[in-house]
Amino acid sequence: MGSNHKVAILGAGIIGLSTALELQRRFPNCDVTVIADKFNMDTTSDGAAGLFEPSPNFMGPDLETTKEWIRYSYDHYAGLLSENCGVQVINGYNLAKSEKQCAENHYLKPVLPVYKRMSEEELAEIGPGDWKYGIYMSTLVIPNRIFLPWCMQKFKAAGGKVIEKYISSFSELGSEYNTIFNCTGLGARTLCNDMHVIPVRGQTIRIVHNYGHGGYGVTSAPGSARCAVSVFEQSHKASYNGAPT
Repeated sequence: MGSNHKVAILGAGIIGLSTALELQRRFPNCDVTVIADKFNMDTTSDGAAGLFEPSPNFMGPDLETTKEWIRYSYDHYAGLLSENCGVQVINGYNLAKSEKQCAENHYLKPVLPVYKRMSEEELAEIGPGDWKYGIYMSTLVIPNRIFLPWCMQKFKAAGGKVIEKYISSFSELGSEYNTIFNCTGLGARTLCNDMHVIPVRGQTIRIVHNYGHGGYGVTSAPGSARCAVSVFEQSHKASYNGAPT
């Protein structure tokens, strides 16, 4: 895939920037532009706690894909611990008084390096609370106030472009881009309401939707970005009967 293949990433939150970086990593010759009207502290991502802890009820397209997102995302963030991007290890407890499933997390158990069910004696040592169930774990925290600017700097350093603009319709982009990644999060409610490819000015624009994931964008961002870029790759191969170059 040559540098003449132009890609637009709509949205500059954790999903948008993760998608942009994954695209640059796998297709370094692509011409990638992030288009957004809000950046860093103005994004929804800035308010995220950033704790790597998906809800046990969180679900992507299917269970296996969701597990893959979470595993890939953890490995991705853990690989950044030596970078000056804010990612840190954090140790703590999940405690419950009535139901075991309130403390345990089937997604984290096979992923985290430390995930241990607590004994009655250990729970008693925690202090007041009458806890019946507990998990001690070592996970990660990704503070987006530090992480998002780091991602943007890395994106620009790799040749990425940035346009500050509010996009209310895909038609505003005309035929300038070959592929559009929709990473607008809550903004997708007004931007579109379908999953179909649309024609713009006589040219078919491929649109890959990667909105964000119900409050667990930080946890799933690298994994869902990888999945979105794979959709892009498969679409390109199917259209041109060959691997990107």
